[in-house]
Amino acid sequence: MNILGNVILLFGLFPSFGHQNTAVEEKPQAVAMDAWGYALPQYVNDIRNVHPRLFQLDNGDVLITYVAEPIKTLKSDNTCCDDDFLRQGIEFFSGKTHSYNPVEYEEFYREAGAAQYSRNKKIQMSDGATIEVVSNNYNCYQFVNASLVKKDRAGHVLARKVLFYKNQTPKSLLVDETCGTRVPRAAIEVQIENIEPSLVKLDEHNFLIYEPANGNLVVRFDANLHTRFHSENLLMLDYSEVDALRNQLLHKRQYSEQAFHDSIVRERVNSLAGL
Repeated sequence: MNILGNVILLFGLFPSFGHQNTAVEEKPQAVAMDAWGYALPQYVNDIRNVHPRLFQLDNGDVLITYVAEPIKTLKSDNTCCDDDFLRQGIEFFSGKTHSYNPVEYEEFYREAGAAQYSRNKKIQMSDGATIEVVSNNYNCYQFVNASLVKKDRAGHVLARKVLFYKNQTPKSLLVDETCGTRVPRAAIEVQIENIEPSLVKLDEHNFLIYEPANGNLVVRFDANLHTRFHSENLLMLDYSEVDALRNQLLHKRQYSEQAFHDSIVRERVNSLAGL
C-alpha cells in the first residue's frame, strides 16, 4: 500500500463497512428512514450515466459513489496523460458526503469492495412476495422495455409500474420495431426513456432502485411500489395505463415505437406538466 493509502486509512477518511474483522462487534446504529432519493449530479448535461455504486455500511446506511468530474492524470512513467475521474459519495439516509481523487478511490474500493451491492433484478420479502424488474429478451429492445413488478408468493401480479426518465432535450434511441426478426433497429426521437433499474433490499418494507450502467437516479420505494421522491425528471405510470395507450394504437393500426412514445408524452407527460 502506498504512503497516501496508509495516511487515508490511519485518519479514517473512509466510512465504516460491513465484512470487516474487528475485536469488538458494534451493533448497527439506527438509520432515520426519512430520505427517499437522489438525482445525482451530471458532469455533462447530456451524459446522465454517472456510474453509481452502492455499498452497505455497518450503521445500516447505504453509501452511493458516483463519477463527478473527468480529469487528466500522469501515466505510470510520468508522461501525460491518462483519462480518469474524480468521484463523490453520499450516504443515502444521513446525507453525509465524501470526495475521492483517483488514488483515494482505488484505496477505498480495495477496502470496501466486498460491501458493494450486486446488481439484483429480484428481491424477496418475508411474506414470500417478490419485487422484480421484468424486461424483454436481451436481443429485443423496445421503447417500453422494462417494468417494476410486485408478485405474491403464488406468482400473481399485485402491482406493476413503468418508470421513465424525462430528458432535458430530445435524443435519438435505437429500438426494435419488430422483435425476433433481422430487421435493423430503427432510430426514434424520444423525450422520455424507460428506466431498467437494479434493486437493493433495505428491509421488509423498503428497497432502492438505481441505475448502475445507464443513469443517475437512486430512489427508495416501499413494498407497494410507492415512493415519496419527487423529481420533474422521474415519471411513474401504472402498466395498465401504458398498455392501454399501446392497444389504442394497435386497434387503430397506427402502432410504431415512435407513435407509442409520442402517445405517452402527449397523454401523460404533457398533462402532468399542465400543457
